[in-house]
Amino acid sequence: MKKVLTFLIAAFITVFAFGGVVFAAEEKVVQISGDISAVYVNLTKFSIKSQSEPGETTYKVTGSTKITSGGVSKALSDVKVGDKAAIEYVEKYQGRTRICKSLDIK
Repeated sequence: MKKVLTFLIAAFITVFAFGGVVFAAEEKVVQISGDISAVYVNLTKFSIKSQSEPGETTYKVTGSTKITSGGVSKALSDVKVGDKAAIEYVEKYQGRTRICKSLDIK
Protein backbone atom coordinates (compact mmCIF):
# COMPACT_ATOMS: atom_id res chain seq x y z
CA MET A 1 0.00 0.00 0.00
CA LYS A 2 2.86 2.37 0.84
CA LYS A 3 4.44 1.74 -2.60
CA VAL A 4 1.15 2.55 -4.36
CA LEU A 5 0.75 5.77 -2.40
CA THR A 6 4.36 6.77 -3.14
CA PHE A 7 3.82 6.05 -6.82
CA LEU A 8 0.61 8.12 -6.93
CA ILE A 9 2.27 11.08 -5.21
CA ALA A 10 5.25 10.90 -7.61
CA ALA A 11 2.90 10.72 -10.60
CA PHE A 12 0.88 13.68 -9.30
CA ILE A 13 4.03 15.80 -8.84
CA THR A 14 5.31 14.84 -12.30
CA VAL A 15 2.04 15.84 -13.99
CA PHE A 16 2.03 19.26 -12.35
CA ALA A 17 5.76 19.84 -12.81
CA PHE A 18 5.85 19.00 -16.51
CA GLY A 19 2.21 19.30 -17.54
CA GLY A 20 2.40 23.09 -17.68
CA VAL A 21 5.00 22.89 -20.45
CA VAL A 22 2.32 21.73 -22.89
CA PHE A 23 0.13 24.74 -22.11
CA ALA A 24 2.95 27.30 -22.12
CA ALA A 25 3.29 27.43 -25.92
CA GLU A 26 3.90 30.92 -27.25
CA GLU A 27 1.13 32.68 -29.12
CA LYS A 28 2.09 33.97 -32.54
CA VAL A 29 0.82 37.55 -32.82
CA VAL A 30 -0.05 38.57 -36.40
CA GLN A 31 -0.42 42.18 -37.56
CA ILE A 32 -2.60 43.29 -40.47
CA SER A 33 -4.33 46.43 -41.64
CA GLY A 34 -7.35 47.07 -43.81
CA ASP A 35 -10.86 48.45 -43.91
CA ILE A 36 -13.57 47.51 -41.39
CA SER A 37 -16.24 45.71 -43.43
CA ALA A 38 -18.66 44.70 -40.63
CA VAL A 39 -19.17 45.29 -36.91
CA TYR A 40 -21.21 42.86 -34.80
CA VAL A 41 -21.39 44.59 -31.41
CA ASN A 42 -23.77 42.03 -29.85
CA LEU A 43 -21.50 39.16 -30.94
CA THR A 44 -18.31 41.09 -29.99
CA LYS A 45 -16.85 40.56 -33.45
CA PHE A 46 -15.78 42.63 -36.43
CA SER A 47 -14.57 41.90 -39.95
CA ILE A 48 -11.77 43.41 -42.03
CA LYS A 49 -10.93 43.35 -45.72
CA SER A 50 -7.16 43.53 -46.09
CA GLN A 51 -4.66 43.30 -48.91
CA SER A 52 -2.69 40.58 -47.11
CA GLU A 53 -5.59 38.15 -46.62
CA PRO A 54 -8.13 37.22 -49.28
CA GLY A 55 -11.76 38.16 -48.75
CA GLU A 56 -13.21 39.26 -45.46
CA THR A 57 -11.92 37.90 -42.15
CA THR A 58 -13.77 38.04 -38.81
CA TYR A 59 -12.08 38.62 -35.45
CA LYS A 60 -13.34 38.10 -31.89
CA VAL A 61 -13.11 40.95 -29.36
CA THR A 62 -12.51 39.97 -25.71
CA GLY A 63 -12.34 41.88 -22.45
CA SER A 64 -8.58 42.26 -22.91
CA THR A 65 -8.77 43.63 -26.48
CA LYS A 66 -7.42 47.20 -26.63
CA ILE A 67 -9.43 49.38 -29.01
CA THR A 68 -7.98 52.83 -29.70
CA SER A 69 -8.25 55.76 -32.09
CA GLY A 70 -5.60 58.46 -31.99
CA GLY A 71 -4.32 57.07 -28.70
CA VAL A 72 -7.76 57.36 -27.05
CA SER A 73 -9.55 54.25 -25.73
CA LYS A 74 -12.70 53.33 -27.64
CA ALA A 75 -15.42 50.69 -27.49
CA LEU A 76 -16.40 48.25 -30.24
CA SER A 77 -19.59 50.30 -30.70
CA ASP A 78 -17.36 53.25 -31.79
CA VAL A 79 -15.95 51.23 -34.70
CA LYS A 80 -17.73 51.91 -38.00
CA VAL A 81 -17.83 50.17 -41.38
CA GLY A 82 -15.29 51.82 -43.67
CA ASP A 83 -12.86 52.78 -40.87
CA LYS A 84 -9.21 52.10 -41.66
CA ALA A 85 -7.72 49.88 -38.98
CA ALA A 86 -4.54 48.11 -37.91
CA ILE A 87 -4.95 45.04 -35.73
CA GLU A 88 -2.95 42.43 -33.88
CA TYR A 89 -4.48 38.99 -33.39
CA VAL A 90 -3.71 35.44 -32.36
CA GLU A 91 -5.25 32.25 -33.66
CA LYS A 92 -6.93 29.88 -31.21
CA TYR A 93 -8.55 26.47 -31.47
CA GLN A 94 -6.42 25.20 -34.36
CA GLY A 95 -6.91 28.43 -36.32
CA ARG A 96 -10.71 28.38 -36.21
CA THR A 97 -10.96 31.54 -34.10
CA ARG A 98 -8.96 34.74 -34.42
CA ILE A 99 -8.78 36.68 -31.17
CA CYS A 100 -8.08 40.40 -31.57
CA LYS A 101 -5.43 41.66 -29.15
CA SER A 102 -5.52 45.27 -30.33
CA LEU A 103 -7.55 47.33 -32.80
CA ASP A 104 -6.29 50.79 -33.77
CA ILE A 105 -8.63 52.93 -35.85
CA LYS A 106 -6.73 55.27 -38.17
